[in-house]
Amino acid sequence: MSKEQIIWKKKAEAEDYAGALRFLSLIFSAAKAKKLLAALHKVKNFEYAAKDLLRASNLPLRPRDEPRR
Repeated sequence: MSKEQIIWKKKAEAEDYAGALRFLSLIFSAAKAKKLLAALHKVKNFEYAAKDLLRASNLPLRPRDEPRR
C-alpha cells in the first residue's frame, strides 16, 4: 500500500486568511493579529507531519488506559 500524496494549493485563498485573522484575534490584540496576518501573506507554504506538530505543541500525552475518541 503506497502512501497517498497530498497536493496543496500554491496560494492560500482569501477566506483562509480571513479565518486565520479570526483565530489570531482570539489570542492576540487586533493590531497584533493584523500584523501577524500581514506576515503570513509573505511566507511560502510548508508541510510538516502531524506527529511533528503535536510534538512541537508540548501537549501532555494521554494516559495509556484512556480510550481513543
